[in-house]
Amino acid sequence: MIKERKEIDEKYKWDMEAMYKSLAAWETDFEQVSKQKELVKSLKGTLGQNAENLYKCLNARDELIMKAENVYVYAHLRRDEDTANPEYQALSARADSLFTDVYADISFIEPEILEIETDKLRTFIESYEPLALYKHHLDEMLRLKEHTLSDEMEEVLAKVSEIGQAASKIFGVLNNADLNFGKIRDEDGNEKDLTHGSYIGFLESRDRSVRKAAFTSMYKAYIDHKNTLAESYAASVRNDIFFATQRKYESCLDASLKANNIPVSVYHNLIKAVNDNLSALHKYMDIRKKTLGVDELHMYDVHVPLVGEIDNHIDYETAKETVIKSLAPMGLEYVDALKAGLDKRWVDIYENKNKRSGAYYAA
Repeated sequence: MIKERKEIDEKYKWDMEAMYKSLAAWETDFEQVSKQKELVKSLKGTLGQNAENLYKCLNARDELIMKAENVYVYAHLRRDEDTANPEYQALSARADSLFTDVYADISFIEPEILEIETDKLRTFIESYEPLALYKHHLDEMLRLKEHTLSDEMEEVLAKVSEIGQAASKIFGVLNNADLNFGKIRDEDGNEKDLTHGSYIGFLESRDRSVRKAAFTSMYKAYIDHKNTLAESYAASVRNDIFFATQRKYESCLDASLKANNIPVSVYHNLIKAVNDNLSALHKYMDIRKKTLGVDELHMYDVHVPLVGEIDNHIDYETAKETVIKSLAPMGLEYVDALKAGLDKRWVDIYENKNKRSGAYYAA
């Protein structure tokens, strides 16, 4: 049976007290964020007056966002420990609303900066040394100027962003808390829970019947909810179209890439390069089919190792030491920071019931 969170040894759970010693401490920061955003708002209308005001606003904005992110991350990590926990659901919902309010209240900054004449803005940066910190940031604002709207419209988009996240949140709860993938039997005939964490392990089984059972059971759960999933996905697409259209991007693809200054042509060239070289993949699949000795290759056959009877499992402590050693060329400062994170329980290692799936745990 997949364990309840309370059954997991504390040494394998992240230490959330490293962020906040108590919920009361979190509430204190929550209130401070509400006050700090008023300070940023008070600078509205002054950014083009001089370089000092511009720096003061950007610095105050950064301090506000950093504290708001602490509040947000803590609440979401708590929710992700157990996505069915109503207390943590409420905590993350409050953090989401606070984050939305913060971005709505600071939404005036970019439009106001972009109203400053470019030459004047360059002079601000060159004449006031502290602003050098923001040179790249300001250059990026200018690059994306055509997609930055008026003060009023930026505030509206910031306020509706929380609504736009609904589809993703609905899928998250369905996928991590409500879906049940059932049980299957392993190679020894033992009945085991099929979960996000155990799925790939089953697909690596030498026993094809185990692989097929895992694949079939996993996707049956999704097929049984296909209409809900389809509507959720459609809502996500409509959200992407709405924001891309409002910000005057050529497409949703353009909107998703331009923030990182990636031309759409790069995306299409990548797909073309893959399609032009599919023969290598087909050849590999033929080798896999022959090696496994199957008449027809299925998706549940693509993860099982082809090389002899090998043990792929690596326990967490061994994996941790391997990663630390492999990153030694990065330098002692880098390795020490990594070791501190691993040793001070910044990682939540194992799967538990209703824990968010993905890179959060070791199988």
